[in-house]
Amino acid sequence: REVSLDAFPTHAQLWALFQQWKGLTTSAAVALVEQPFHTDGNGKEPRYYQRVAINRAIEAVAKGQQRVLLVMATGTGKTYTICSLYLRLVIEQDFDVQQILVVTFTKAATSELRERIRARLVSTFIQAKASEPLNTSKLQRLERALQCMDEAAIFTIHGFCQRALADRPFEARQAFDLELIGNDDQLIEQLTQDYWRLFTASDQCTPELASYLH
Repeated sequence: REVSLDAFPTHAQLWALFQQWKGLTTSAAVALVEQPFHTDGNGKEPRYYQRVAINRAIEAVAKGQQRVLLVMATGTGKTYTICSLYLRLVIEQDFDVQQILVVTFTKAATSELRERIRARLVSTFIQAKASEPLNTSKLQRLERALQCMDEAAIFTIHGFCQRALADRPFEARQAFDLELIGNDDQLIEQLTQDYWRLFTASDQCTPELASYLH
């Protein structure tokens, strides 16, 4: 079958079909997806699967989806993808750093991730400041994010859980002052000694057993 060029859909028709296919039904969602892919000016181009992962996450946010699962194997650039998502949420969604939760495994990974995100924000801010014409809104969002970076919610898994419990002690039915200990051997020994001390002083312990325990 031969199809003439005039029979092909126009750009506007293809874009309308794409919006329908992706479920982008509101003007705000369309505006978010139409945003350009932000880079930090270092000349590094994202790999195709990183771009796909980032765009799909942004599309999900645009449609009001509350949870997005990205599965990425070792060496595929998870940190780069997280930094890119963080950057786009700050610039395009006008999120404060306190509204974005980033959770990783170890304290070392947390420190590295915090510095990588800060570096991306700084380089993007420098690039935006040197560009013409100036995007005042973008500069203000980046500057606000950099000023509040020390308050960024970037935690280890156990650190986030501890923070969540400390912030809501009533709901968690926890004490107001909790202390996280790395080794509970001493605590277990103390509890064991307290138990046997109370048991030997009670009527449940026979004189023979009490003599043996002492």
